[in-house]
Amino acid sequence: MLVGSYFAGCAISAGTCLAHQAGQPVGAMYHISHGDACSILLMPSLKINMDYCMDGYKDILSITVGANESSKFWLGMLNVLKNRGVHD
Repeated sequence: MLVGSYFAGCAISAGTCLAHQAGQPVGAMYHISHGDACSILLMPSLKINMDYCMDGYKDILSITVGANESSKFWLGMLNVLKNRGVHD
């Protein structure tokens, strides 16, 4: 939950993405929550944006994907967030 909240804060402060912008009309049209609409549209919007910001995605993935997602890995992840100023 902490990691998800952190990345949501980063996304909002950097500007919302295509999935968030398209989520408003899709949610209204199909009577689904805005969060559900955003989650449905996230992967297609990432694929569209890949050509324009591959370096940014590489930076994000290097933080969140470990070769071995053990407890040691997640402890390291939490330390990274702590070092970036994220508090409990």
